[in-house]
Amino acid sequence: MQYLPGEDSGYEGIRKLLPGHLLEFQAERIVQKRYWQPLVRGAATTENLIERIEHLESLFSASVRQRLVADVPVGVFLSGGLDSSLVAAFAAKHMSGVTAFSVRMDEDSFDETPFARASAEHIGIPHEVVEFGQADLLHAFDSVVERLDEPMADASLLPTFLVCQAARRKVTVALGGDGADELFAGYPNFAARRLGALMALTPRIAGSVLRMAIDALSSSERYMGLGFKLRQLSYGFGHHADHQTHQWMAAFSAAEQRSLWRSDAAPISPDGGLGRQVSHILSESGCRDGFDRLQYLFIAGYLAEDILTKVDRASMYNSLEVRAPFLGRDFAEYALSLPRRDKLKGMETKSLLKRMALRHLPESVVRRRKHGFAPPLAAMLRGPLKSRIGDVLFDAGNPLAVWFRREEIERYWREHQSGRRDHHRKLWTLGMVMRVAAGS
Repeated sequence: MQYLPGEDSGYEGIRKLLPGHLLEFQAERIVQKRYWQPLVRGAATTENLIERIEHLESLFSASVRQRLVADVPVGVFLSGGLDSSLVAAFAAKHMSGVTAFSVRMDEDSFDETPFARASAEHIGIPHEVVEFGQADLLHAFDSVVERLDEPMADASLLPTFLVCQAARRKVTVALGGDGADELFAGYPNFAARRLGALMALTPRIAGSVLRMAIDALSSSERYMGLGFKLRQLSYGFGHHADHQTHQWMAAFSAAEQRSLWRSDAAPISPDGGLGRQVSHILSESGCRDGFDRLQYLFIAGYLAEDILTKVDRASMYNSLEVRAPFLGRDFAEYALSLPRRDKLKGMETKSLLKRMALRHLPESVVRRRKHGFAPPLAAMLRGPLKSRIGDVLFDAGNPLAVWFRREEIERYWREHQSGRRDHHRKLWTLGMVMRVAAGS
């Protein structure tokens, strides 16, 4: 998962308070209570299309306006994609002088600043670009890992830290675009879910063969290249449709985990407990429809445990408060109530949100392909981060060194450094969990 789900903290005897829960101390005992739960129902509605667009726009405008209320300077994060551009556009309507902040990546396929500039010019707001060079990367890595109190292997934590650091020089509060993908089915996983039944019937060995073919034919490390997408999809072959999305997003397949763990340290569950965790989330969702179940998984799992945790850490390490207008309760609950066609229509994701956005943004921004906030990690592990990660992976004194087969880690490292294979997700995930353990 590349993050610790549920109550797990990574430390024996310490549990995390779950999202949407509060903790009460009564008569010398602790009681946990749930005060809110996302209700994914995608029901039919009496509102027509125009009414739904206007209702959505009204709620979003109110959510942005509420989150601009502050006694300190406020800015916005701007990637140039739909979500952040929409936040910036509405922020500019409600407050003058709001500055937008973006990060520039060195590698072209990862860099979004040309789109961010275009959005800022269209909206008419001041725009600052943060350069993301090697020295900045090392600074971000060192600053982040020495503070992390639990393993987190979402590499976008580094550029998020840098943009928060840059924004904090001028503002104390920033608005971000998190939550829109989960509320409006913005991830490619939702379209791929339609093939879930077919993938479940495909033998897992077919996935292994496909990955071998990809490794032999392609070594491209461009952002979200075709080879990368096919490789990740192949991990879902032979798994129930409800469990495919986490296989697609995992750094290690179940078979790779079995090869990695030492026999005397391996978890009882062959997938490290991943299936159990997914089943637990789904059991509390109350959803029967496969699409609704997937949406609940993203909201209760990935959004809460990865995305929001990442942004919280990166911002708080810089004494910056980040607010998410898409996650305003009224807006989010209305979005969750919308019928599926408003989220995924044919192959179009975020259908209704895009129709609303066309009222405020150019079509080139609204229709632009989704782009994540990821650094070019594969190249970095051969360059500026090579010693930082290599030193911790091969430290025999690391508390977790006895968990893993060193020869497997050495193979991943050797193949990646030679350029024969791209193992950056595996090496980064292992490096982060071992680095946090070393500092605990």
